[in-house]
Amino acid sequence: MNKFKRLFFVILTLSVLALSLPIAANASSDTHSFSDTYDYFAEKYQNLAGKEHVFKTAEYYQFYNYFLGGTDLKALYGDTPNATVQPSSGKYVFLLGGAWSDALKAAIGYVNEVAKEYGITAIYNFDPKLDGKSLDISSDPVYANKYNAILAKLGVDSLSFPSLIVYEKDSATTGHIVSSYSWSNTSFSSQAEIDSFKSALRNSVFNPAAVNGKIENIEVSDSDYFRSVVNARYYSFAAGRDNSDGTDYKKTLRPLPEDKQNVFEIVTLDELRGILASEGNYAVLLGGLWCHNTWAAIPLIQEYAEKYHISKVYFYDTVLDSSGSSTNGSDQLQTRSSTYRPTGSSSNQPSPIAHLYVDLINDFLPNIYTLNQGEYDANIAAYAAAGLDAPSLSNKFISYQDSSGETVTARRVQLPNFFVYNKDNKTEDGTPAPVIGQVEIMTELWFTSSASPDYNKDTSNQNGGYPIGTTTQPYPVADYYTKGYNRELAIKITSGTSSSGTTYSNANPFNYTHSYWAPGLNQILGAFISRQLSELISQAEQLNQSDYTSASYEALKTALNSAKSLKSSIDSAVKAQSPDSLVPDGSAILQAYTTLLQSLESLETAKPGTTNGTQTAISQTTRTTLPSAASPKTGENTATVVLVFLLSTSLICAVALIWGLQRKGFQGKIE
Repeated sequence: MNKFKRLFFVILTLSVLALSLPIAANASSDTHSFSDTYDYFAEKYQNLAGKEHVFKTAEYYQFYNYFLGGTDLKALYGDTPNATVQPSSGKYVFLLGGAWSDALKAAIGYVNEVAKEYGITAIYNFDPKLDGKSLDISSDPVYANKYNAILAKLGVDSLSFPSLIVYEKDSATTGHIVSSYSWSNTSFSSQAEIDSFKSALRNSVFNPAAVNGKIENIEVSDSDYFRSVVNARYYSFAAGRDNSDGTDYKKTLRPLPEDKQNVFEIVTLDELRGILASEGNYAVLLGGLWCHNTWAAIPLIQEYAEKYHISKVYFYDTVLDSSGSSTNGSDQLQTRSSTYRPTGSSSNQPSPIAHLYVDLINDFLPNIYTLNQGEYDANIAAYAAAGLDAPSLSNKFISYQDSSGETVTARRVQLPNFFVYNKDNKTEDGTPAPVIGQVEIMTELWFTSSASPDYNKDTSNQNGGYPIGTTTQPYPVADYYTKGYNRELAIKITSGTSSSGTTYSNANPFNYTHSYWAPGLNQILGAFISRQLSELISQAEQLNQSDYTSASYEALKTALNSAKSLKSSIDSAVKAQSPDSLVPDGSAILQAYTTLLQSLESLETAKPGTTNGTQTAISQTTRTTLPSAASPKTGENTATVVLVFLLSTSLICAVALIWGLQRKGFQGKIE
């Protein structure tokens, strides 16, 4: 076979493979995720909307402690088998500033374009306004220590916003700024201004850091960053500790594995508010990178996310610098406290940042039910039944005073609290209920192994938010967390005289038991998916049979009946409120959902003027408001199909060109 023929067949084979890829991509679209993803930059910056971009957010801990090495994490946590506590040497590209900056809004699209010229895959955005609005550590003297720490690590006296920096990291956790550029342009009204700005970026930032016209930057995936930080703390916390019965403390630890991606992504406060304000179905974990209760729950959440096809869990730390574990520590940015005092504040000054937490809860999570809320309800009910006025229970809430002097209060969520969310969800009577369900148990690491029920039964802390642990309930906390439980709170009143004249004392107490159902991951994820199934079922039921061919509509009916049957099973399990009544397996749910989705997408419309059953089908797929089988906010499948189409078209053109050349007598030159 001569060279031309060999080349022809190679290209022909590649063309066939390329043409088949869109079909394969479409066939694999049944890996539907029941959680949506959110693009903060596309949402905040008009110049990035609908475009592929390289930007990622970095909260304070990631920027200062992890990237800049502000804390020597390796020295703090030691060498651990499951965590790379800090990235290796290399170059980062940082964008400093936020969506509050008109100059950044105007320029970010051009920054993205030039960065791609140099092969940059990730630019990390650090916003000195930690809430995205007013908590500016670069100008507020109360938080000067947080900002000065960044300056010292970067080796500069000041920073400009917005600015772009290429930062060189070395193995000693110190580094230096290779190049930087800041600007103040708030509009680019001419092509000359745009070209001038791009040229300045190239000459001032990228060229000095480039090697052969490219910059090999460090990019840390959300999964790797989360796993590294959490696992390092797992092992540090467990080091040298044993449980009271002598069993090795470390045996029940379940760190996140390195050999696969986890579902967690850490977000800033402004990013979380954007998520909760947007259309879609989201999974969120309120927790603390510093919180051992959070570490205990993470492997269970990961396990159930995999079971029920939740591809993304957004993680938000209520301590904005993720430091410390005290709700009143002075050297941290704790929003979930009414009494937090920054360093140097007077003792009678209220928390200056409690409003960030209170407003988050009140604006987006009005129906979230916490352990604190349960204890509050129990006390109110007990004192009412005893004929007494309830004492102050302000410790169950977080509050601040607004500009008019009014006290604004929100429920105090315990950490960790995992919830599933859709901002448009309502109860049957129309009351907004965006939190479809939540799980909140302040468990410990050694209570979360289902493999060792005797070892893990909770026989302590019965008033601290744990399930009741007795010899008649020898279940590991993992079962309560995943299957749900009936929580009971015993209230004993030993002082006071009721309205009817009864006096309560230690000798004559008033005893009251308050109970409520606390669902587990199984039930809340079931309810979450049931809502999405309901939307798809509703779309199918609204279609008119006469508009479609018999074969395609019969396929739809079959899929619809299966989906309705499965939804009924889910709803019955959720309604039963029992750890013995569980939602069907996630794979069965996925199959029913994707089959119905595909049958909706595959409906064939009847040719006008014919009668259903005898008409000739036309190859027009019904496309209304059906959800994508890919994650709705990313559009990854569409991009893949477009790329493959262009590739296959190019290959076919190459075949045609070579064939044409051969036909015109240029075979010898090709050979």
